[in-house]
Amino acid sequence: MEQTGLLTNADVDELAVYADAVAKYAQATQELERDGLTIAGAQGGRIQHPAVLVATKYAQIIAKLAPRLGLDPSGRASLAIPKREKKADPFEERFGVPPRAGSA
Repeated sequence: MEQTGLLTNADVDELAVYADAVAKYAQATQELERDGLTIAGAQGGRIQHPAVLVATKYAQIIAKLAPRLGLDPSGRASLAIPKREKKADPFEERFGVPPRAGSA
């Protein structure tokens, strides 16, 4: 992101929230992989694991912030990334045309 020149101090907090959401989403999904989608409830029956709601909450945050930070395809497509200046080719500078392929 730094290379694009689009990341500024104004983006730091949003990027921090995104990173925190990714970490908490990963933690919740690890719990679900370990314990399964349901757990024993107080009455002895099976209930939804609380980590399902946690994972869903953080997945929504990630989905909302990723495009704004250019971290998904649609977000990258919408960013106004400045074009990099082409490095001058010494041959082209001298003769005004690019060298032909295979010539050295």
